[in-house]
Amino acid sequence: MRSTLRTLSNYTLLFGSLCLTANSSAEGNNREDDEIARILDKHPNCIETTLAPISLTLTSKKYPAETRPLESEAFKAALTQLTQQATDRGAEVIVLTQVSNHILSKSKAKRLSQRSSQETVKVTQLKTHLEAELYRLCEHDKSLSQQATSYDSNGYEIHQSQFEYTFEPPTPQSAAKLAAAKTLPPAIVSLDKGVYGATLGMTPEELYQLLGPASIELPLTSENFAWGYGRHLWFVFTKEHLAAISTDFGPLNSTGKNLIDYRDGFDDAPWLINGKIAYRTPITQVLHTLGIKQTKKGSNHLQLSDGDRRLVLNFDTFSQSGEAKPESLFTGFSLYQDRKALSLQGKHPSTDTLSPLLKQLTPSYSGEHPGLKQIQKIYPTMAKLAISGDGEWWLLGNHLQLKFDDDTLHKVRVASGIYQQASDAALTELWDKMAIPSQKDKLLAQFQQANNEFDSVDIYEESYSLVAKYDSYDDDAALYELEITYF
Repeated sequence: MRSTLRTLSNYTLLFGSLCLTANSSAEGNNREDDEIARILDKHPNCIETTLAPISLTLTSKKYPAETRPLESEAFKAALTQLTQQATDRGAEVIVLTQVSNHILSKSKAKRLSQRSSQETVKVTQLKTHLEAELYRLCEHDKSLSQQATSYDSNGYEIHQSQFEYTFEPPTPQSAAKLAAAKTLPPAIVSLDKGVYGATLGMTPEELYQLLGPASIELPLTSENFAWGYGRHLWFVFTKEHLAAISTDFGPLNSTGKNLIDYRDGFDDAPWLINGKIAYRTPITQVLHTLGIKQTKKGSNHLQLSDGDRRLVLNFDTFSQSGEAKPESLFTGFSLYQDRKALSLQGKHPSTDTLSPLLKQLTPSYSGEHPGLKQIQKIYPTMAKLAISGDGEWWLLGNHLQLKFDDDTLHKVRVASGIYQQASDAALTELWDKMAIPSQKDKLLAQFQQANNEFDSVDIYEESYSLVAKYDSYDDDAALYELEITYF
């Protein structure tokens, strides 16, 4: 009886041991599956432990020759074996550092059946070599960086390329080049079609698209400004809308007009009233063409109206050679809705207002000259002379002209006035505030290095050059224009 009990007890213990072993084995397998090492595509941010690197070389038994190596079952099996070995070594992550595959082809004799003779069979195999770094990550940071590994988790090599680009900023075209490239619409002038297709109420942006850049942009008041195309055709805006178009709007005197470069398509007076009446057509012919009932005649003009708009044709009297009676010829026009828009004159800063700036423009000034943006903030009424024989200039007041390279002051010109109804009385005061004598012999005495060219004086210094122009060759000749170039 004791023997039987002892035997049962041994079997019971053995069975319990087997069950415990089986359970332990199952739990271990589950833990390994949960903690199996993974192949990374990006390098980790934080590494706690770097393990010994691993390498593996396997040759498959069979390999379909038409299959790409990285897509084959043989290569996937090699990755699986590498992952398992890395896991067994305690690795948490794997970074592949070398992946190579070689296709091996060989022929061997093989009997296909007992009755058949030996035949040569071609066998294809895949030889895979893998190398990798093994890591355990930090407990507090298991994130990955943006730096790619050499190979991704599927064994594909990651190619990283760096490119360096050098961009040359496009050189902005000058207003003169843009204007020359612009194809103008027909130069028809009428109540309904406007002027060159520009109609009353149009915005500055729409006019720019139609005719290109203006030759000169002239502020008039806080709500009014004018754009000049060539020397004679003006577009007057009120509150950002076109209020008048005129060849007889005259804000500039002859000196001011001569600053503007001649412009084809505008200064050669190609326009036609109603597509029929050309420049210098006699008034009798104009009346016949338009019809007397459609026009209202004045002393030197004809007026057409459709209720909201007025088109005024202006005439000048010319004496033809050999004829006793002078003749009135058509010389200009004005299209407008508000006559006041044609009589606006700009407000120019006084000499006192310009005093702080003039001191900064003197040749002896040792500080940094003000830039364009800085001057625009102080004097927002500057006119922009965009198309001239000497490039782009900014006109400040009646006498001061400034030229910039981008935002850097390059030239200063102080010269005779450019506006109608303004005198040159302030010129002498401007010379004084710039510490420039207005008499030639006094300038020569102040600047010993000056070069006397009789009707002009040239001065060349390290940081600037100066050209002063005089009204005669005399020693006491009066200065009428000064130009300073800064280096």
